[in-house]
Amino acid sequence: MLRFSRILDFIFPPKCYNCYAEVENHGTLCEICWEQANYISHPYCGKCGASVEYEKFSDECENCDGMNLQFDANYSLFKYDDFAKNLVARLKYYDDLSLIHILANNLTNRYVNEIASADIITSVPLHHKRLLKRKY
Repeated sequence: MLRFSRILDFIFPPKCYNCYAEVENHGTLCEICWEQANYISHPYCGKCGASVEYEKFSDECENCDGMNLQFDANYSLFKYDDFAKNLVARLKYYDDLSLIHILANNLTNRYVNEIASADIITSVPLHHKRLLKRKY
């Protein structure tokens, strides 16, 4: 089986899912692309997960304060910049489901404590017509 895998790697070398540069293993991004990722780090809003300035930080950011949001907390890996938009667009509009593995693993590794204590983890609701179009 190992030989077959090496033959396939020779014919179809592992590529970065973002820029298609050659990488060591399948299912990852290259170092340059990982460096482009604008990770959200502490402090972040306890409700929407957006980055906030430390001095202004409370349980909720200015955007969430006083709003009746129908969820307890949102956790995101990256700020929604051009890098993140590209990955999300490839997943949503081009059925590049290979990105699910990368994003899910990074999200769970980053928020392992928060996710472990969650009662439920769910996706953002999707209209049934879009569900049929996207297939997932």
